[in-house]
Amino acid sequence: MVVKVYSRPDCQPCRLTKMRFDKLGIPFTEVDLDDTALAYTRSLGYTSAPVIEVDYGEGVTTSWAGLRPDYIAALAETLTPPG
Repeated sequence: MVVKVYSRPDCQPCRLTKMRFDKLGIPFTEVDLDDTALAYTRSLGYTSAPVIEVDYGEGVTTSWAGLRPDYIAALAETLTPPG
């Protein structure tokens, strides 16, 4: 699984999203929302930051925009082995 966080340096929701990922042990790659990345996230239909893209492999991806603690928690659960 590959997680990308498209963000801007001055974006509070971006900072909080990355903090939650760190706290829950979700590895991610941060992508600066430069002109190229901005065009890409807009092509997905998003106009606000952060944009999170999760690639589960084998062509299965999901994405969302904004600070979404519920989505982050659900993603963290997919990383937790059944106990």
